[in-house]
Amino acid sequence: MTKTVKNSLIIFTMVCAIAFVAFTIELIVINRNGGNSGSSLSDSEPATTEETNDRNQTLSTGDGASSGIVDNTPDESTLRPAGTAYDMQISGGKTLTWHADEELFRYTHTETGVIFTYTDMGNASFEICLVELPYGADARAETFLEEYLDGNESNVGGMALIRRSPLSGVFVSGVNDGETFETWIYAIEDDVYGMGIAFVIRYRNDEQKNALYAILDTVDVVDS
Repeated sequence: MTKTVKNSLIIFTMVCAIAFVAFTIELIVINRNGGNSGSSLSDSEPATTEETNDRNQTLSTGDGASSGIVDNTPDESTLRPAGTAYDMQISGGKTLTWHADEELFRYTHTETGVIFTYTDMGNASFEICLVELPYGADARAETFLEEYLDGNESNVGGMALIRRSPLSGVFVSGVNDGETFETWIYAIEDDVYGMGIAFVIRYRNDEQKNALYAILDTVDVVDS
């Protein structure tokens, strides 16, 4: 082997060695960068930008579809019952309040309360009267509707909410000559005389019933 060939082989071997070292270093660098990238994706929390927050607070999307975010702020009209406000002083330093539409009802005072008569048709009415409850509301409910039903039987349903109002009373109902009578007897809390309030409605059809229920939904007892 000549000296020239020997030198060529040495140079070629050195070049190959340098190339191998460079290739090895490049592989190490690539693997290191790839490992760091994977760790960053798995460990870091998604960033929340100001723009994202603003978009999440939007109540509707551009195409009119709901975004799923609901504004629960009460509308003023839903907080105030419809109709004219009325009240009646009861025992225990409390006041009974309710609302009724003056265009649909006329009212008259009685010895024990008040009657609102539906002006559109028939004898439909809403009556509020103070009642004595010496043996409790349940016992009074057994015979309360006798004078309204002319001997027909009544059905006592037990304690129930007075429609959508915050008050509860013993419910009793009956039918007389095609008219339905429904009553809730509410025992006044902390009343030393054992007094209560009877809410009596009288109706013949759904139109009358719905108008009467609208008053019942608003009844409440507040501190005077």
